[in-house]
Amino acid sequence: MSKIFYFSFILILLVQCTPSNKSKKKTASESSDLAINKETLESKIEAMIAQTDLNDQLKVMNSLYFTKEDQSTLEVNAFLNKSEEIEKIEEKYSDGATGEYGTHIFYINKGKKYASKERFEVKVGQKATFVERVSFYDQQQKVITTKIRNAEFEEDVDAKKFEFIAPYDCSIQRAMDALNQEGSFQTNFQGFITARGDTYLSVGESIENGYISTMMVQYQTSLTKKLQKDQAKYLGKNLNIEFQKMIEPSGFEYQILLSIAE
Repeated sequence: MSKIFYFSFILILLVQCTPSNKSKKKTASESSDLAINKETLESKIEAMIAQTDLNDQLKVMNSLYFTKEDQSTLEVNAFLNKSEEIEKIEEKYSDGATGEYGTHIFYINKGKKYASKERFEVKVGQKATFVERVSFYDQQQKVITTKIRNAEFEEDVDAKKFEFIAPYDCSIQRAMDALNQEGSFQTNFQGFITARGDTYLSVGESIENGYISTMMVQYQTSLTKKLQKDQAKYLGKNLNIEFQKMIEPSGFEYQILLSIAE
């Protein structure tokens, strides 16, 4: 093999195997574009959240107020627009076992979650920390990014700066179950309670320390009479419930039974 041919062959190999500057520039450009698109999407989501939070024309739909024997509580509010579409869901809860409490807020567009905002207390030993965690989601409801901040006291959280962490998907399932009276929040007959001369219907999970909810029975129907006549027989029977949340001037809240069906 001649020296000229050998040199030419090596030169061709070097040219083929060496990354081009164009390729490097393209990769850097693509990364930059992704970062810009992500930042643009997050800014868009922030604007949508602000618009929803400022909208005082949204109609509020309540779930039943649920409690457990260990003093755990859960209540969900859905905020609907004029087209009866849910734009925001607010889930308030407390854990009787740990003493922790918090609120999960979900932002919805055309039936899809695009953001979640959690504000909750975490206890480690005797020390408690209040946390705010915010996640953004794409059009497939896949979490894109999550940021977090915390403080010793709830009123100090807003003054803290966010830090980005690994993406965290906050589940909306429990809130939807409470609104739809499904899963752990089924309205199964649990009996009647009499207090201060009033009768209350109790419904909820048919398990030990399950979630239950009570409603004042203002008017007797043929079904409430049948249930009262033989409570043991109908224990655990699923009921279709319509109710209304009442708030007295003193701030006392309770629920009244509007209708009941098997």
